[in-house]
Amino acid sequence: DLASARPAIANYLQQQQQEKLDTALSERLRAGAKVQMLLPEPVPQALNVSAGNGPARGDANAAVTIIEFTDFQCSACGAMYPVMEDVLKSYGNRVRFVIRDFPLTTAHPNAFRAAQAASAANAQGKFWEYIDILFRNQSTLDADSLKKYATQIGLDRKRFDLEFDGGKYDADIRRDIEDGEMYGIEGTPTIFINGVMLTELGADPLRAAIEKAFAKAGKRP
Repeated sequence: DLASARPAIANYLQQQQQEKLDTALSERLRAGAKVQMLLPEPVPQALNVSAGNGPARGDANAAVTIIEFTDFQCSACGAMYPVMEDVLKSYGNRVRFVIRDFPLTTAHPNAFRAAQAASAANAQGKFWEYIDILFRNQSTLDADSLKKYATQIGLDRKRFDLEFDGGKYDADIRRDIEDGEMYGIEGTPTIFINGVMLTELGADPLRAAIEKAFAKAGKRP
């Protein structure tokens, strides 16, 4: 009954009050002494990220390799592309840059098609020129537009159309997607620098991560 339960209830309330007092005292002591709780910064995990068959530029033996999983219809990828281009200019061939496909087809219905077209352009040695057009025209990535862009950069249209329409590179794209999922990728762009995932997008975080990778490799950028 209530009478018999009263001691237990009183004890519980006392414990709760004491915990609140202990917490308040601890906070006051910490503030008065200006104590900082310093924890070591977690060391980011470096994964063994494969470049696959992704188009690449830069020295194949560079100390720093950047692998980006991208979606040509993704607005964030489109925004990051010129940032990446600008930052990489200062490193020349000393940084290797690889693009792999990760089309988010549920959100971006033309992304897989764009990846097919980019692969067909890569087969003719004009991948970078072609994706520059894709990122500047993300709202028009239908099949006819993708073929028009191929004409604009002087690709062999007969070969391009045959490979694009025939899905020649579908298996490569799906392999990129499978690899990306294995690395824990859920969105784009996802960028790895010597296997370490870039956690913040932008020129400054990108440059800082590149410099850190050079330092860890014992090389000067």
